[in-house]
Amino acid sequence: MTEDIKVVVKDVVYPGKALAKRENGKTIFVDEGIDGEELLVRVVREHKTYDEATLVRVLSPSEHRIDPRCSHYRTCSSYQIIDYDYQIRIKLRQLANMMKGIYTQRIDSVLPNNKFDYRNKVTFHLDWENEVFGYRDWLGNVIEVDSCHLVMPILNRVWRRIKDRLIKVGPQHRVVSDITLRANRSGEVLVLLHIDNPKEEISEDWIELSCCDKAVVGIVRIKGKSVKGIWGQDYLEEVLNGKTYRFHSSAFFQVNYEMAEKALSLLKKEVIEEDSRVVLDLFCGVGLLGLSLSDTVRWVYGVESDSVCGKSLPINADYSGFGNFSYKIASSSDVVWEVFEDNTLKKKIDSVIVDPPRRGLSKSVREFLRKNSKIKKVFYLSCDPMTLRRDLLYLKPVYKVKKMYFLDFFPQTYHIETLTVLLRRK
Repeated sequence: MTEDIKVVVKDVVYPGKALAKRENGKTIFVDEGIDGEELLVRVVREHKTYDEATLVRVLSPSEHRIDPRCSHYRTCSSYQIIDYDYQIRIKLRQLANMMKGIYTQRIDSVLPNNKFDYRNKVTFHLDWENEVFGYRDWLGNVIEVDSCHLVMPILNRVWRRIKDRLIKVGPQHRVVSDITLRANRSGEVLVLLHIDNPKEEISEDWIELSCCDKAVVGIVRIKGKSVKGIWGQDYLEEVLNGKTYRFHSSAFFQVNYEMAEKALSLLKKEVIEEDSRVVLDLFCGVGLLGLSLSDTVRWVYGVESDSVCGKSLPINADYSGFGNFSYKIASSSDVVWEVFEDNTLKKKIDSVIVDPPRRGLSKSVREFLRKNSKIKKVFYLSCDPMTLRRDLLYLKPVYKVKKMYFLDFFPQTYHIETLTVLLRRK
């Protein structure tokens, strides 16, 4: 039985939940709220030590509450109802709390000029049974989305044109479960069609449907680990800080171009300041971080496990024009021990860049960083402060945190990206 209760928000905690207390002292997390607000909330899940609730009505609004631009804003997070300056204060407070015992100095912020219209990649879900197409809400249900203020306008335009045609797809062709759109700043769009059923395949109708806008330059079919271009090109290119990078279809690439440029400039500044010469670039993707340093360091060794990223690496290395980048397609967890056993590489490498997925560094990589005494500097770009905290605690006996930066790659959401510079203790 659902229960509506009044609560006062004590804090906004990562990842973006409003923390309050019930009358009996039990903690309750609400999907929307700002510290100081009185809310009427509905309890939706009860646990032993805490409860979860959804907002019913704001009884006493905060001075920092504003009207959201998107009607579906809660599918991304509730931060659209918070003025931007206070969003940053909340994120910095959360980050400082998570870094207690690790880093107590000032955390500098690197902020975007564009607070909206920044995402160059977006995925829409297709609920064929109910003929609803858009985002998933917190319960997993697909809700109707015609456009989103967080994504680049060109993606909204292409999505609306595709979406208008979806209702005309016959039952026998309704094999696509999700559609991902990617764009560059030149106005080119890739359409990625995802299929869940390995026995199904894309029909010609989907090619015609996806080519609904002159901005579309390629269509790619994704079925499990199988990635196949079915029309046009299977890649996009983007220029960041004067250098051209190619990324193929499903390959990872930073979704905020403006903030990517600022992060690359910051990384280069720190690498120059620490006089790094030979760099091991783990989780290197399409080579974005390592190749941005090609005019700064002697050599970069890149390691990436995704074969789709691997298609872009030799092209991007050639684009860099310096001839000082080599790479291997393999798991970073496996390759680090090869480096550790190779005395030639072991003696040369003085710095490591890591840009792991949200799960952070594997135990193998953490051990490598601790045991290889030749590595004096680690530059850690993190997209999850919780796994960053775990990794930094593990490395703390050997490395000290010289500097930590908060990079707001994802305005209007709870996400926190950081660049941390680690120096080996003497």
